[in-house]
Amino acid sequence: MKTEAAGLDLPVRRDLLHSLFMQAPATAIGASSMCLLMAYAAWQHVPDFIIGCFLLITLGVQAFRLATGLIFRRRPATPLDPRFWGAVATATASASGLSVALGCVLLHLYGGEPLLVFIFMMLTGLNAGGVGNNSYHPPALRAFVFLSTPVFMVYMLIFIESPNLTILAIALAVHAFITLMVIGRDHMRTLRSSVLLRHEKNDLLEQLQQQTAAAEAARAHAEAANEEKTRFFASASHDLRQPVHALNLYTTLLRDASDEDRGELLERVGRCVNTLDDLFNALLTVSRAEATGRDTVRQHAVSLDAAIDSVLTQLEPQARKKGLALRRAPTSLWVRGDAIAVERILGNLVSNAIRFTANGTVLVGVRRRGGSAELQVLDTGIGLADAQRARIFEEFYQVANPGRDAAQGFGLGLVIVQRLCQSFGYEVSVHSVAGRGTRLSVAMPQLPAPTESEEPAVHADTEGFSASHISTLMVDDDPMIRDAMQRVFADWGMSAQIVAGGEQALEAAVCMSASCGCLLLDLRLGEALNGVQLAQQLLDVLGHRIPVAILTGEAEGPLLDEARALGYTVLRKPVKIMRLRAFLTAAAAQAPRRAELS
Repeated sequence: MKTEAAGLDLPVRRDLLHSLFMQAPATAIGASSMCLLMAYAAWQHVPDFIIGCFLLITLGVQAFRLATGLIFRRRPATPLDPRFWGAVATATASASGLSVALGCVLLHLYGGEPLLVFIFMMLTGLNAGGVGNNSYHPPALRAFVFLSTPVFMVYMLIFIESPNLTILAIALAVHAFITLMVIGRDHMRTLRSSVLLRHEKNDLLEQLQQQTAAAEAARAHAEAANEEKTRFFASASHDLRQPVHALNLYTTLLRDASDEDRGELLERVGRCVNTLDDLFNALLTVSRAEATGRDTVRQHAVSLDAAIDSVLTQLEPQARKKGLALRRAPTSLWVRGDAIAVERILGNLVSNAIRFTANGTVLVGVRRRGGSAELQVLDTGIGLADAQRARIFEEFYQVANPGRDAAQGFGLGLVIVQRLCQSFGYEVSVHSVAGRGTRLSVAMPQLPAPTESEEPAVHADTEGFSASHISTLMVDDDPMIRDAMQRVFADWGMSAQIVAGGEQALEAAVCMSASCGCLLLDLRLGEALNGVQLAQQLLDVLGHRIPVAILTGEAEGPLLDEARALGYTVLRKPVKIMRLRAFLTAAAAQAPRRAELS
C-alpha cells in the first residue's frame, strides 16, 4: 500500500494544487471583505493614511491571489507543473500572512489598546480562513502560519509595556498559533487522504475495467476458437465420410462382381484408401502444427536449395501430366527451421500452384530480404479476387472446387502452410491478380551455411524392394492389423512372426534370436508395457542390436521422443506401404554387415 501511495504522490499533489488555485478567487474575495471590515472598524481611531496603507498592503496581496487564480483557470488543459505552481502558492501564502501581520501591527500602533481585542478577533478569523485554503499545499500552510501570528506576537512582546496585556497577547497568540497548526495539520491530512483514496479507487476501477476487458477478449477468443474447431471438424467429418461411404459401396459390389469388374472395383477401393490416407495425414499435420506452436521447436540450418530440389523432384511428374513447366532459380541460402517442415511448406505451395494452373509455368525462387530469405512460388494460374484472398487460409476452403471433389484436394494445404509458419515464426504473404496468377511468399530467418561436419546426414532412398531374406517380429494387439500384415508379408515372400502382446513376443524372440532381422512394434499395446519398453526387452533377449520401428497413430509425445533418442524409426499410422518397404529394405541391407561382424 505504501508503494502504491508513493506512486500516486505526484497526481495527488497536482489535484491538491488544482483545488487550491480553483478556490483562489473566492478566498481572495473573502479575505478582502475581512480587511475592509477591519479598516471600517479602525476608521475613527487610526489616521486615514494608515488605513490606506493597511488596505494597500492587504488588498494588494489578495488582488495578486485573485489574478493567479484567474490565470490558472485559463491555462491550457495540460498536467500542471507542481514545482512552479507550488512555488506560486507558497509565495502567495507568505505574502498574505505577512500582510495580515503587518496590517494588524499598523492598526494597533496607531489605534492603541481599544483596537487590540478587535485585532485579535480579526487576526484569528483571517488565520482560520487562511488555514482552510492553504492546507491544500503544506509549504503554503507553514509559510502563512509562521508569518502571520508570530510576527504580531513578536511586536507585542517588544512594544507593549503593560505586563497584563503582554501576557494576554502572548497567551492568545500562542493559543491561536497552536490551534491553527493543529487544525491546519489535521485538515491537510484529511484533504490528502481523501484525494489519495479517490485516486486509488480510480486506479482499482481502471484495473477492474482492464481485467474485465481482458476476460471478455479471452472469452470471445475462446468462443471464436470453439466455433472454428466446430466448423473444422464438421468439414473434416464430411470429407472423411465421403470415401468411407464409397468404400462401403465398392466392397458390397465386390461380393458379386465378375472377374472382369473386380479389377476396376479394386482400383477404386485403392483410390478411396489413398484419399483417406491423404486426408488423415493432412489433418494430423494441422494438429502437429498447432501442437508445435505451443512447444519448443527444435530448429537448425536448412538448405533451401536441397528443399527445392526434393520437392520439385516429387512434383515434377504431376506438373508434366498437366503440361506445365516447373522451373526453379538456384540458391545458396540457408534458413533457420526444420528440413521436413520447410519441405512440407514448399511442397504444399507448389502442389497448390500446380492444381490451380491450367497452363503456363510454376516458378520457385528465393529472394534475399535483409536478414531473411523469402521463398517464393509464382504461377500463371487462375489468380484470386480480393474476397478470395482473405479466405484461402481457412480450413477446407477451395477457390475452384465447389463440389468438394477429393481428387482436387481437401482445402488444407494452405492451412498447413500457415500453421507451420506460425510455429516457426515465418511470415506468409500473398500477391495475386484474378486471371493472371498468384505469388505466395514465405519469409524465413537466414542462417550461415553450416560446415560439412554440421550438415545433417542425408540418407539416400533405397531402390527396389529386397527384404525377403530377413525375418521380422511384429507385435500389435489389433487382430485385424495382424491378419492384414500377415497377408502382406506372405505376398512379399517374407518370413514374419506376428504376435499380440509382450509375453508372446519375448517367447518368439527366444526361438528366432539368430534369424530375426528387425522389429515392428505398436506403441500402445493395451497393457502395462508400451512398444518402446518392449523393444529394449526384446533386444536384450536377442543379444544384438537390430533395426526397430515403432508404429503409432499419435502425432507427438514423450514416448516418441524417447524412441527417436534410442535410434528407433517412427512410422505413423496409417503407414504408407512405401515407407514400410523402405524400412524393411534398410534392415535387410544391414543383415550382411551384422553377419560379417559376428
